[in-house]
Amino acid sequence: MSNTTTALTKNQPTNNDIIIAMDSIMQPNTYGIDAMSSADIDEFFSTSLQDFNIKIQSQKKKTTRKKVVERKPIDIKPWDDVQFTRQGDIYGELLYMSRGVSHGATIRRLDADRYQVVKTGEIRYFNSDHQVKVKDNLMKTFRELVGILRSNFKAGEKNQVFLTLTFQDNITDPEELYYCYDLFIKNLRYAYKDHKLDYVAIAEPQARGAWHMHVFLKSDKDYLYISNRKLTVYVTDPDNPKKRLKDDKGRDIIDYKKSIWPHGSTTSERLKGDDAGQYYISYFTSIIVGAENCDEHAIVKQKGQKGLKQSKRVEKGARIPMYPKFFKLFRCSRGIIRPEKEVVKYEDVTSEYDKKTKTRTIDIMDGDNVLNTMQFESFKKINKNKKDEENEKTDKPSPPNPDIT
Repeated sequence: MSNTTTALTKNQPTNNDIIIAMDSIMQPNTYGIDAMSSADIDEFFSTSLQDFNIKIQSQKKKTTRKKVVERKPIDIKPWDDVQFTRQGDIYGELLYMSRGVSHGATIRRLDADRYQVVKTGEIRYFNSDHQVKVKDNLMKTFRELVGILRSNFKAGEKNQVFLTLTFQDNITDPEELYYCYDLFIKNLRYAYKDHKLDYVAIAEPQARGAWHMHVFLKSDKDYLYISNRKLTVYVTDPDNPKKRLKDDKGRDIIDYKKSIWPHGSTTSERLKGDDAGQYYISYFTSIIVGAENCDEHAIVKQKGQKGLKQSKRVEKGARIPMYPKFFKLFRCSRGIIRPEKEVVKYEDVTSEYDKKTKTRTIDIMDGDNVLNTMQFESFKKINKNKKDEENEKTDKPSPPNPDIT
């Protein structure tokens, strides 16, 4: 076996340079280079390509990823520009970003898998861990959901309900999940055709792998009540209407023709919490919290021990791999208000809102360099009603003076 064949077999090169080299052997001058001698070929494959493969292997080990480091809050000046998102009438959130010590772009994206460090010219690979990417995407989605829920839903409103829809069967296909939901919302709107219904629907996997839906629903009328008995109608014993009939698996038999949701059980309730958006998103984000220290045996270890709340979080964290790539976690109807972002001065926000409820500051690190510092702040109007009353009083015309004719 020749040295050239040995090099090919040993290294299994795939670089475009190899194709050019091989073509130049068969068809000289095709790529503007002279025909290669046997000595040139041996040297090309035995040195250049071996070095190339060694370099590629070393680069693949460098799957570094930017780090997010919590830090103390920074002092935002009143005249600084911030990105502000108004979330309904009461809540608002802002984002302030400041450039770190490393000015300018520090990396240059090459393709979907690789990037180049501008300072050193080194080529690295993006982190391809599916679970890490899903967790990051979920956190961004949940932050978006908080604003949407705050802008559209309030606890205690009589024309709003919170539904949970489950499946009896182990439905794991996202397409089937949303197909069933689309039919549900059509049936629901037909059953409540006197109402204009808008919704925010959120998909979540159960521990057994089956999907279920959480639905925030509101009506244009002053009052909306949706009964579980109307959503899912069960087949009962003719002689005893309170007794549900069972199938061969011991499950309650559902009347598909009469049910709006004929796939499993449902719950219907009023929204809870002073801040409905944050209240429910805290429940969903336990998926992320539980994933921080979750391994495949964590659920088994924690069950039956103290700290049931922690066990539930770990159980939810183990569900992250169940979210497929490019999966759409939630969907909204057309009537749902989407919060809009605007750039304003920091003092404009602090003068309008009475209370700062939360502050989180992070550094985006690349090695020892701080690329960006980001500060998130949440605000709340606590005296909205009093201010509105005062404004109404000042807007009312003064009563006529009886002494003036």
